[in-house]
Amino acid sequence: MTLDELRSATDAFFTLHWPQAWGCAPRWSDRWSMQTAIPQPQLPGVYAMARDETVVYIGKGEREIPAGLGIRLAAHVIRAVRRGGPYTLREKWQAAGVTGVYTLAIASERQYLIPALESYLIGHPPGRPEMNQRR
Repeated sequence: MTLDELRSATDAFFTLHWPQAWGCAPRWSDRWSMQTAIPQPQLPGVYAMARDETVVYIGKGEREIPAGLGIRLAAHVIRAVRRGGPYTLREKWQAAGVTGVYTLAIASERQYLIPALESYLIGHPPGRPEMNQRR
């Protein structure tokens, strides 16, 4: 799955599950440089890791503090050089050639959509991201 396919699949999911009355659906962040603070760390959401333009892993960070995207990324994806950045990828992700981390935060009152979005994206054609194969 490419980053463009990830964005298209996300749009398709929200077309089905995000009523217009709720306003604009959440959007994927730009590539996070890991040199600054984690984008919206206190919010729950979904994250994707990519090798160049190819998505290699999709995961989720649910609930607010003490969970959410920031805690999930800190626990499983990155190591902090110091609080607030810069960060480095954990060895597993470096070995997988990850070059970018992308986040999509969802307001906590709609967090029930997070596991559904993660499952939808992992199972969406053109196939499961390679690092999600182990599930």
